[in-house]
Amino acid sequence: MEPNSHNWQTILKVLEWVLFWYWLIPYYFFKKIAFKTSKHKVLWSSIFSVFVILMMIGIVGNSGGNSGGNSDEKAVKTSHKPQVHYVTKKVGQKRLSQAQSQQKVLEKEEAKKQSEYDKLAAALVAAKKKQAKAESSQKAAAAAYSRSVKANADTTYSKRTSRSNNYRGNMNTADSKKIVGNSRSKIYHVPGQSGYRMNSKNAVYFNSEKEAQAAGYRKALR
Repeated sequence: MEPNSHNWQTILKVLEWVLFWYWLIPYYFFKKIAFKTSKHKVLWSSIFSVFVILMMIGIVGNSGGNSGGNSDEKAVKTSHKPQVHYVTKKVGQKRLSQAQSQQKVLEKEEAKKQSEYDKLAAALVAAKKKQAKAESSQKAAAAAYSRSVKANADTTYSKRTSRSNNYRGNMNTADSKKIVGNSRSKIYHVPGQSGYRMNSKNAVYFNSEKEAQAAGYRKALR
C-alpha cells in the first residue's frame, strides 16, 4: 500500500501546483487590471479566478469526452466499414508489346516507301540522262546533216559552175587570129567578126573560108 499512497501524494501535489498557477494567473490579471480601482479587489479577483478555473476544467472535460466519443464512433464506423479488395492487373507488358509491334509495322512501311522513293528518284535521274543523251545525239545528227547539206550544196554549186563554164565555153573566138569553126554548131568565125564563147575542145581551125565551107561549115552572121 505504501507505493500507491506515495503516487497519490505526488499526483495531488502536481494538481495543487497546476491549480495554483491556473488560479494565480487570472487572480493576478483581475487584481492588477480588472479590479484595480475597486475597494474589494482581492475578494472579486479570487471569486472570478475560481470561476475561470471551473470554466477551464469544464471545457477540458468536454473536449476529452468529445474526443473519446469521436474515437468510439470512428472505431465503430471502422469496424462496420466493408473491406475493399484491390486487384492489380499487369497490362503494361501487353501494351508495350502492342506498341512495339505497331512500331515495327510503321518502320517497315516507312522503309518500303523510302525504297519506292529511291527507285523513282533513280528512274528520274536515268530518264534525265537518257533525255540529255538523246538531245546531244540529235544535236550531233543535226550538225552532221547541216554539214552534209552544206557539202552537197557546195558540190552542186561547183558542178553547176563547171557546167555553166563548160556551157559558156572557155575561149572567145574573137581572140583567135584564125578562122575558127565550132564542130557542134558547124559555124565558123573569121577574124574581125563579133566573137562568142565556146569550148576549146570543139574548136576547128581553117586556113580559108573555102576550106571551112568545103568541110560543111557556114559563116557566122555577125
